[in-house]
Amino acid sequence: MLLLPKKVNASLGDKDYGYKVEQYVKENLLAKSLHPTCYQNNPGFKQMIQRTGVEFQSHLAFKKADLEQRFGLYQSIADQLWSIERLQSVDSIT
Repeated sequence: MLLLPKKVNASLGDKDYGYKVEQYVKENLLAKSLHPTCYQNNPGFKQMIQRTGVEFQSHLAFKKADLEQRFGLYQSIADQLWSIERLQSVDSIT
């Protein structure tokens, strides 16, 4: 459950998650958020977490429980992006 540039994704291939997560630090914020260093010295990200209440969490392993937690994160992001209140506020701006 991660979008990466085609070349990066191809280069990681079937390597194990422990290797891949170290590479994710170099990618987009959603990918970076899988690694614990994303939560260090990143005040903008921490502020966004506090402001939105979206429960980001790093995952150094990726088992079934991690997948379920990550799915919940994506669902929470989608709920906020597509909420009626947000869409109405965007509509009133235009």
